[in-house]
Amino acid sequence: PVLRQSGGLYYLEFDGAGDNLTTSSVSNGALPGIGITVGMEHLSTNTRDDTIVSFSPGAAGGFLLQYFLAQSNVYRFTVNNFTGGSVGTVDTQSAPPPSTRIITAETDLTIPEVSIDLDGTLEGTATPASTGLLTKSAPYTIGADLIADIYQIILVREKYTTSEKTDVENYVAAKTGVTL
Repeated sequence: PVLRQSGGLYYLEFDGAGDNLTTSSVSNGALPGIGITVGMEHLSTNTRDDTIVSFSPGAAGGFLLQYFLAQSNVYRFTVNNFTGGSVGTVDTQSAPPPSTRIITAETDLTIPEVSIDLDGTLEGTATPASTGLLTKSAPYTIGADLIADIYQIILVREKYTTSEKTDVENYVAAKTGVTL
């Protein structure tokens, strides 16, 4: 992706041409949860699904946050927990691109619960069939096939507390030029 600036705000421009950010392999150990907050402007109604962030998607102990054009502008957060391969998926409707959103996806697999918020408002939750942990050792990938500007992304190794979530969403909103 290319670093750009507009109106005093910096963002990474993802053009969907195979650019992404990938970390080296990270061992999550045995995490009960994760919190992700992204400030982004989704730019294109392309004909494929866009990955915002993923960690060993499709495998037990992994997760995937993505945008589905094929399902009428849906943001989807899927968590595959370790025990029994149980999957928790939550969808939320969104305005079609171009749209600027603050997306927060969280899971706490000790409960178990998966949730997604748009612009500071809880949009949906799901309950995996069993509890478990995020246990993979893999790279994090951000922006695979994405056509969007990402202003800020914060990923933490646990579910946010209520005050942390509010603080993080307000911080990301300010970095994105959005008022919550």
